[in-house]
Amino acid sequence: MTEDRHIERGYYGYNPDFYRRAQARRRREARQEALRREREEAAAKEQRRIQAELAAQDRAAMERQRHESDASDHIAAQDSAANDASAPSRKPAVEIVREVCVSFGVRFADVIGDSREFHVVRARQHAMYRLRSERPDLSFTQIARIFRKDHTTVIHSVRKVAAEMAA
Repeated sequence: MTEDRHIERGYYGYNPDFYRRAQARRRREARQEALRREREEAAAKEQRRIQAELAAQDRAAMERQRHESDASDHIAAQDSAANDASAPSRKPAVEIVREVCVSFGVRFADVIGDSREFHVVRARQHAMYRLRSERPDLSFTQIARIFRKDHTTVIHSVRKVAAEMAA
């Protein structure tokens, strides 16, 4: 009967000091194992977050490329519609816009897009001005279609850049 009571308490005939030390070691090892598992889970979670972030960046880059190629196709279509067979060969509108993008250090898709950031808007205005001055065969409306804007925006841009250059 006394043995049953000792078994219920977890005592199996070992030295009590040894038993306490063994139990303390087991608790310590269990805590260390739990911490190790937590660290592994946190590392795995961080790895998944990084992978998701990289995948999102890849998707965004692919979307930018697709948008840029769509914009190039759009400009090329507008450009070819504006060119008739009898007109002398001129620099394509896409090339003019790309030159402006390079000189201002902005992405082509941003200039064609609807960004309202100051440096992008200035690049877009200068691109509109250069298109109007280098391609007089393009009307304000045709230039506006290239940038997906209204023709009055092109008029404003051309006047503003001309005034800046005159000043």
